[in-house]
Order: sequence, then structure tokens, then C-alpha cells
Amino acid sequence: MMRYRRAFFFAQVIAYALCSQRGSHVKLVAMLLLAGMLVSGCGGGEGNSTPTADAGATSTRAAELAVLATAQAPASATDTVVPTATLVPTAEPTNTPRATRTPRPTRTPRATRTPRATRTPRATATPRPPTPEPTPTLTVDQIKAEYRGDLDIREVDKALERYKYWKLTYAGEVFTIMQSDSATLLQVWISYPGGGDLDRIPVVVVFDDAAAGDGIFEGDYIRFWGEPLLYFEGTNSYGGTIRQPQFDGTYIAKE
Repeated sequence: MMRYRRAFFFAQVIAYALCSQRGSHVKLVAMLLLAGMLVSGCGGGEGNSTPTADAGATSTRAAELAVLATAQAPASATDTVVPTATLVPTAEPTNTPRATRTPRPTRTPRATRTPRATRTPRATATPRPPTPEPTPTLTVDQIKAEYRGDLDIREVDKALERYKYWKLTYAGEVFTIMQSDSATLLQVWISYPGGGDLDRIPVVVVFDDAAAGDGIFEGDYIRFWGEPLLYFEGTNSYGGTIRQPQFDGTYIAKE
């Protein structure tokens, strides 16, 4: 029991001396030393017959450890408290945002002009043909007045083509007359100015009317109105060839 107390007392003194150094490593050594002494003291209490020299050796070892710990401690009586470095998180560099491109203003489309409605053209009135003026009806005398009676028959006899379709009128003696169901044919002697009774030119006159020769006979004197067309060619009663101007007759009348 005395061993235990002695060891415990000695351990306390050494621990106090060491703890006064304020070093964390010194405090740790003191605590280890105290624990070793306690174990050593307790071992003697259990009836172990280990001599007193063992306890002294143990105490001496503990003192050596304490002196060794003291020698390793800093020479300064007061330990400088080293502040614990505070880890400041390094801020990650913030990416500088790129300048946002200002969008170009959208051009406002021009309003589409609504085309004006196409006017439907009015139907063009079909021009009416002008009303023909009625042709005045001429009397027979007015029509006969349009025919020329001063042209010498010899001019027509020698150059019929020159006077073709001319409106002419002549008077003479009928020496042949023939009628059919649709036409009338006459042969007439035409006297020319300055000639005698035998100075005459025979002509043929054809009418597209069967009744044109009604009441007319050979030897009668007549006047006809017509247009020269061509030459009538044939054979006379003596077998000779004849060639006479032929007229398209319009009117006929006895003299």
C-alpha cells in the first residue's frame, strides 16, 4: 500500500511539472507517465513478491521519460500558441460572361398591297348594222333615161369590147323574130347617121322574157334598151357567115 501511494505521489509531482510546460506533446507524456506508474503500483498490491528495487526502477524510468520529454520541449517557458490555419476555400474564377450580341431588329415586312378588284369590262355592245336606206324605186322612164342614144352603131360593130356593158339605146327595123318558152330573139337593122336606106348595121337583141316579142312582127320598127355583150356568129340563108353585135335587152317598144 505504501508503494502505491509513493508511486502515485511521485507521478503527480512529475505530471504537474510537465503539465506546466503547456505543450500538448508534454501533456501527453505526463499522462502516459502517470498511467505507467499506476500500473506499476497496482502490480505490487496484488501480492506480487517483486522487491522494492522494482518500484524504484519503475519510478526512475518514469522520471527519465519525463526528463526526456522536457528536453524535447521548446526552451521558452511560455509556449507560443500557433493559431490553427483556417482553410479559406479558394474561390473558383468566375467565368466572365461573354457579351450578349444584341439581336438586329427584325425588319417589319411591308404590308402587301391588296390588289384592287379588276373591274369586269362591260360587254361591248355589238354594233348594229346601219339600217340601209331604202333604194328609191325608179320608174321605167327614169331607168330608160340612163341609157345613151347618141353613140354611132358602127363604133360598137367594130370594137364591141370597148363598149361592153354600156347602157345604150337604138331604133331600127325588125327583120327576124323568134320566141321560146323563156326568151325572145330579134334581129334589127340599125341605121347610122348620114347613111341611106341601105346603109345599116344588123344587130341581135335577146330578152330573157318570152313575152317581150308579143305584138311585134317582122317589118315593125322598134326601139330597144340594152347592153352589148359579145358577137353573134352564124350562117345566113345564102350560106354566108355572119358576125353581128349581140345586146342583152332590157326594154322594147314599138315606134
